Amino acid sequence: MFLPIALLLFGAIVSGNQSNATESRAVDLSLDSRIFESNSLPIDELEMPSIGNGQLATGVYTDTVYMNGLYNGELGESHRARIPSQINIRMSVGANQTVTDQRFILDTEKGMFIERAVVDGAIVEQRTFAHRLITSLLVTQITVDFSQSGNVIM
Repeated sequence: MFLPIALLLFGAIVSGNQSNATESRAVDLSLDSRIFESNSLPIDELEMPSIGNGQLATGVYTDTVYMNGLYNGELGESHRARIPSQINIRMSVGANQTVTDQRFILDTEKGMFIERAVVDGAIVEQRTFAHRLITSLLVTQITVDFSQSGNVIM
């Protein structure tokens, strides 16, 4: 269900003119054909992945959600209505913290976008997905794993 959209969006990331590919394009690090993984996000906002389930959809890190069948406008000037997004959440670290590894992952098998960072030895992961059964639900799940870190500061 998510594969055609994901290939369309991330196909532009790894294709194109090779001379500027290293300058402005993200590189896929994953060996799995269903997972697109990179150390950086695309520069062009149009190349960012979308998350959706047929009822709701949003672009990753955008301020808009779109809903099936919800339009705005009159007299033939109809367009998809923009709903303010409540899941536009970005991870950020404090000035005294160090990020040693950061990955952005589009998992087309599970239908989710994952941002993973190692911050001072702790693994912080943010997963964004559209629920498959409760189709009116978009989810952002944040987990922090301190098991690899020697210290915990809250």
